Amino acid sequence: MRSMPVRLYQGRDQQKMNTMDNKSTKLVSITIDGHKISAPYRASLLSVASRMGISIPTLCHHDALEPAGACRLCIVEHVRDGWSKFVTACNYPVNEGMVFRTASQEVVQYRRMTMEALLARCPNVPEIRKLALKLGVVESRFTEGDETCILCGMCTRVCETYATSAISTLNRGSDKVVGTFDNKPPEDCVGCGSCASVCPTGHIKDRREGGVYEIWEREFPVAVCGVETEKCRGCGACEEACPFRVPRVVLQKGAMPVSTIDREACRGCGVCVAACPTGAIAQPRASRDLPKNSGGILVIACGRSALKIPTSPTIPDGAHVMELPCVGGVTPAMLIGALARGHDGVLVMGRHESTCKLDGSEKHARYTVKQMERLARLVGLGEGRVQFVEPLPGLQGPTIAIADFLKATDPTPLKTTLPIDHALDGMDDALAVTRWLCERDELSIDGKAWLDSHEIPAAKSAKGSVDAGAIPYLDILLGHLLEPARLPAILGKDLEASKSRGVHIGPMPQINLQLALPPKEIAILRERLTTAQDNDIDIVETGDLSELIQYLLLLRKGSWRNSHVQPVLASDPAAASDAERQADR
Repeated sequence: MRSMPVRLYQGRDQQKMNTMDNKSTKLVSITIDGHKISAPYRASLLSVASRMGISIPTLCHHDALEPAGACRLCIVEHVRDGWSKFVTACNYPVNEGMVFRTASQEVVQYRRMTMEALLARCPNVPEIRKLALKLGVVESRFTEGDETCILCGMCTRVCETYATSAISTLNRGSDKVVGTFDNKPPEDCVGCGSCASVCPTGHIKDRREGGVYEIWEREFPVAVCGVETEKCRGCGACEEACPFRVPRVVLQKGAMPVSTIDREACRGCGVCVAACPTGAIAQPRASRDLPKNSGGILVIACGRSALKIPTSPTIPDGAHVMELPCVGGVTPAMLIGALARGHDGVLVMGRHESTCKLDGSEKHARYTVKQMERLARLVGLGEGRVQFVEPLPGLQGPTIAIADFLKATDPTPLKTTLPIDHALDGMDDALAVTRWLCERDELSIDGKAWLDSHEIPAAKSAKGSVDAGAIPYLDILLGHLLEPARLPAILGKDLEASKSRGVHIGPMPQINLQLALPPKEIAILRERLTTAQDNDIDIVETGDLSELIQYLLLLRKGSWRNSHVQPVLASDPAAASDAERQADR
């Protein structure tokens, strides 16, 4: 696999942050309010002052967007050779020897005059009134209006930069407004809500009523999630993963924990769907069916990537697009299933979550992509098959990312493909697909990267070595669910016991592991743990790796259990069976 261009991973705010943090960046000496400091060459004065703890007011600035200086509140004095001029701090780059005054009498007067104009234009906007009081402005000498928009341009800039360019500024001069073409509901709007989330005055109105999100006189269904209680184990994975803290694990009758999701509070990001190991959480309004056409690459993106709007740029040949409400909903089964289905690679496309109403949802997707990239390499599909990218800004950014990924991705080595085109749910499906891949003769298991990441020595040959069995595969797929227990530690103990010099990783063996257990079987496992605790038994031994995982899932910190019982894998299965019979008594 060829490496992908670095440009795909840097949005505008990331580039700025890199400029500020990179130690190799050229530093210049500047003076702010009498204090000499070193600052990165051509960094914005606003960012430098912010790092110094100097507060400069602004109403039109967002770190993710190109500065515009529209509100004029960030005015400062640039002093040079006995004269000075006013400059806007948000878009003024610093250079060697520059001197600035951020709170001089002239600057304060300028800001108050600007604030008076804004207060007269929008006298009933709470944010304007609050900032006016902070700047010492109680009333305005100008004629009052009744506007709520200050024409800062934040909404149009975010839509053009990270969404679909559905809105724009219309007319000129005093008639200038923010709106849509011909004042009609915009066809290209995808209901992402970015414009409303960055608007400093609340001018752009959006609302959520039931399962519908309304903005710009359009209605968008919210992909609300729901729990199938028969499949739920109450493990709490959804509760931990949701960036909005919506799912809650509660106790039912009989002390059986189960997850619940408030339909009114659910944002529809789908992160809980991706986190659920049993496939118990569904998102009916979000299709996860794999494309019928295999081959090429699969692109998973949200509506903000503008790949399915009427005016979207042409998608490069060889790319199949799957649109989700948010890429936070990508599951391990979906990603590894797409590769088994015959796709050369899977590109999961973020779209600048800090300007999205679902901010925080991409974190889980990044982790899932990273783990499935590790799994793809382990089963022998090679590197670079699963990638997460943050495309360049603008409508062309996503298509450029797709084209670059296509160039960097080699054809799949698979000679046969998994004959499915339906949605894959939960870890049971992911495990089944992984076993299927391990059975392909054309693939060669590559366990070096996994062993190196855990500092476990690799065996030169299978003979006389410790067989890793299913542990590497289960660690990648389930390791985050089993913390603080660590499956690789089991291999470390085996190495010490056998005095072997290394571990050999072969194809994933057939194991009797089903995470979506029937409630009766879960109750039996719970009863064993309860009996052990009642009898002050600290260690429950099992000779079966699958059963160990079942116990560890039951004892997760989010599963409403507070137990001192610790399940361990016994080196002697016969001894483990005896211990289990004692616990059953």
